[in-house]
Amino acid sequence: LSRGPQGQTMTDEAPEPTPGYVPPRKVSLQMQMEQDKDDDSLTKWKNQLLAGASAASSSTDTRNVIIKALRVCVEGRPDVVMELDTPGKGRTVCPSLPQSLMDALSVQVAKVAGTRFILKEGALYTKKMDFVVQGDIVAGLKYMEILKSTRPLIPKQKYEYMLGSFPPREGIQSFTFPEEETPTGMMARGTWEVKSKFVDDDNATHLEFSYLIDIKKDWS
Repeated sequence: LSRGPQGQTMTDEAPEPTPGYVPPRKVSLQMQMEQDKDDDSLTKWKNQLLAGASAASSSTDTRNVIIKALRVCVEGRPDVVMELDTPGKGRTVCPSLPQSLMDALSVQVAKVAGTRFILKEGALYTKKMDFVVQGDIVAGLKYMEILKSTRPLIPKQKYEYMLGSFPPREGIQSFTFPEEETPTGMMARGTWEVKSKFVDDDNATHLEFSYLIDIKKDWS
């Protein structure tokens, strides 16, 4: 939720496709490493890009992207921390799964991640995420928010943030979002439901969760 050009009145909850991107044929990391072996510079680049990929793979957890936590940070105040990786929940939602199962998985995530906090109008804040990529490169990872006011007649808003493409790597990776400003005024104040989703350019949904924000004149 922010003041700025990213927000748009929502007409479609689907993520915006990346212009010109065509999902490639899936190729294993081993095959990717074997290709173009005669090109020394390309082989060196692949080795640098995919360093630690084997160590990052898990035989028991098949998720490509594991979102560990999302933090909302305001200078001078304690971070709001949403722990998103709970064992047995928040599994990757695959487009080929039945909708009923996708809905059930989303509900599980929402129960784990649901929280509510206050943002003072006009306050500057950033979001930070911790995540793990394993098994394969994730192309065009995005974070999407659908914001709905609990007050009637206020249109929904959709925000999308392109995080980038990430190789598998041992350990936790982090991403810090650009600084945002909480909107001000009577129309902004009140309670907002935020439905969040991590998706990628291959149309895989890695995590869905929701939380509530109360925008007020002060922090109490």
